[in-house]
Amino acid sequence: MDPTSTSVIVEIEPEMLSSMPSEPPASSSLQPPPNLPSGDLLGNREQYRRICIPLYEASVKGNWKRAEGIINQYQVVTGYSITENGDTALHIAASAISIKLKLMEDFVRKLVSKMKGEDILLQNRRGNTALCLAAARGNVSIAEIIVGSNRDVLNIPGNKGMLPLYIASFYRKYEMVKYLYEESNNMSGDVWTHRNRVWVLLRCVEADFFGMYIYSTCYIFFLFFCFMHDNPMSFSSLSDQS
Repeated sequence: MDPTSTSVIVEIEPEMLSSMPSEPPASSSLQPPPNLPSGDLLGNREQYRRICIPLYEASVKGNWKRAEGIINQYQVVTGYSITENGDTALHIAASAISIKLKLMEDFVRKLVSKMKGEDILLQNRRGNTALCLAAARGNVSIAEIIVGSNRDVLNIPGNKGMLPLYIASFYRKYEMVKYLYEESNNMSGDVWTHRNRVWVLLRCVEADFFGMYIYSTCYIFFLFFCFMHDNPMSFSSLSDQS
């Protein structure tokens, strides 16, 4: 089977990212088209088999020696799609499941050192950055490397307009939520609204993250008041959408 076929990509990219709730924290209709990597390699079958498939396999396994050989030969490949889903090598490594976490951390650290800063922000066809995929997996150490390479990635929404922090809360990744919450400066900045703050809060409550310090009673009531003020609706209808 072709390792970059759709059936394999479904395993690599968490299913949640294509099955978000019907009422997202931000309007997906306002989301711009994804910032896609170049797809030039996908149109040439020989390049696809000689470059994309080996780099994909190396990224899944954390095989830096093999990936480095390809990257040194084709230096721009780090900013190119290597799958039909529009994934870069960083997307694949960030979302791969591996029992050898240190190996994957080392792979990602070396990979981003070969990438341009703007390439960290690239999205696949579903609209997800590599950070979105790491957030869904709960790979905090890998997220730290990605954010350290370009902090702007924190504010780029993924599929259906979901910010990385919301994705982590939806997937109930406590340590990732804690990390991204701190990195988002307590959910402040232009990308944060009362509405999407409350949706993060609701997902965390559903996940029973009661020990986290974002749940001070005053803050909960403040966020809920702001949400209801901006989006008047009954509590029952809000619960139905959760």
